[in-house]
Amino acid sequence: MGEFVKILMVILISSVKFVVGPAFAYYDEKYDFTIFEAIVYPIIGGMLGVFVFSFFSDQVANVWHWIKNRIKKLFHANNLSLNQQ
Repeated sequence: MGEFVKILMVILISSVKFVVGPAFAYYDEKYDFTIFEAIVYPIIGGMLGVFVFSFFSDQVANVWHWIKNRIKKLFHANNLSLNQQ
């Protein structure tokens, strides 16, 4: 695996779940990062995750509300076929 792909994987894992990133970078034997690299790459990933979530938070909230409303409409008591017997 290329060095760039290893770095990218640690950054992406840290951007989603920050607590896993440093352990993944330091303790996994496939990654031969120094302690400095094992600290810096997860920090970059964490900052990237915060930036992306902050930038797309409105879109994520809109999608979440749309899904929640669709589920409410789907399982509303008047719409259930079990109640129409």
